[in-house]
Amino acid sequence: MSLTVYASMYYYLQYGLRRRILLLLGQGSSRCAASPLFGVIMTTQAESRLSRKIMKEIRAAGHFCFKVHGGPTMVAGLPDIIACVDGHFYGLETKMPDKRDNVSERQAYVHEEIRKSHGHVAVVCSPQEALDFIKYARINPTE
Repeated sequence: MSLTVYASMYYYLQYGLRRRILLLLGQGSSRCAASPLFGVIMTTQAESRLSRKIMKEIRAAGHFCFKVHGGPTMVAGLPDIIACVDGHFYGLETKMPDKRDNVSERQAYVHEEIRKSHGHVAVVCSPQEALDFIKYARINPTE
């Protein structure tokens, strides 16, 4: 495939346009069971749904949060969700339970930099886990 095709696939993958990727690959259908990109697309969608659920629960608890959308102008490795609770920084990296340990080297580096700056960061797999982490970090701010 040409560089243009790869660049187009990257763009469409970033913006979740599964149908266009499949058309680009010649699949011609919105179903992607045979696509080599199936796992990547479905994981991204599942993690996005998980992030939305987590943010909904954080907001319901009365805290401020927002989703970090990666892109060419963003710092690589930032956590998926940033929250501010009682004036403290919380970074939440959302992962599906079976992918909890799939943190890239860059993400691990950024997580360590956040901790060095006295921020709180964790990999979470559910809304309850995110709320528990925030509650724990509020009670134990130095850990």
